[in-house]
Amino acid sequence: MEDNTLLLLNSIYECQSACKYCFNACLEEENIDMLRQCIKQTVQCAEICEHTASSLAYTGDFTHDVLGICIQACEACAAACRQHSHLHCLECAKACSECAAACRQYLDEYRQIA
Repeated sequence: MEDNTLLLLNSIYECQSACKYCFNACLEEENIDMLRQCIKQTVQCAEICEHTASSLAYTGDFTHDVLGICIQACEACAAACRQHSHLHCLECAKACSECAAACRQYLDEYRQIA
């Protein structure tokens, strides 16, 4: 597996972990109603990250499409998490933003080769 693919997989797994941690931490917060969108986004983003990692590992025909969806999910999750001042939300937003950037860079590198 190429180095750039391994770096991307690392970023995806870090994002997935941050989303899962944020989800669980949100459930422990006192005012859970204000965190509903954040909770929803973290679950979706973690699931999409898992699928994206699998797609990369198998180099499927739709890997680049899946990366595009991962970018969208990460951006939506980052935006939802940035609305809160909880440390777990801010860390999740950072991991999601970094993952989206890594996916974009990977796609850009691929397009230059193709």
